[in-house]
Amino acid sequence: MDKRSPTNPISEQVIYSIILAESILKLMADVVVNCFLRTMIRFFILSILLFLVSCQGETTTLRNIENRSYKDLKMLIYRFGVASGDTLHLDAGRTKRFSLTTSDTAQEEAPDCAQRIDSAYTEVVGGGTLTKKIQFDSNWTSETEASDGLPQDYSHTCTFVIRNSDIAD
Repeated sequence: MDKRSPTNPISEQVIYSIILAESILKLMADVVVNCFLRTMIRFFILSILLFLVSCQGETTTLRNIENRSYKDLKMLIYRFGVASGDTLHLDAGRTKRFSLTTSDTAQEEAPDCAQRIDSAYTEVVGGGTLTKKIQFDSNWTSETEASDGLPQDYSHTCTFVIRNSDIAD
């Protein structure tokens, strides 16, 4: 005798099949989600590594003129044969910044401090002639500082120092 109810046409076998299919789908969904999460974590870590490796840092170069003499000076700097900015008023015993450049490339090496300087017209207030040439890199001092972070940045400070011995009467 058949124990199935005539009002319930779905057999136990079909119900077990549906429950089994549902369990398999849940398991597959968990596997897909876990796989997706693992892939996303790997992608995130790889992105961070690429970001850190691809950053190059930057370089800042500051150029100063330090007047250690007892005389005030007026200086007009020429680059590529053209006056570069206004006349610099260099008071005795003072330092004046005249150039600040930045680069999106980290450069550890000391820069050519006299880069692109052709010449300078200098007036010594009260008389005299400046004998030291600003366009020669050997007449400059350079200091370099490196940052501690990643990517490493570099800051160069170039200084052209004028002393009393550099001024002829």
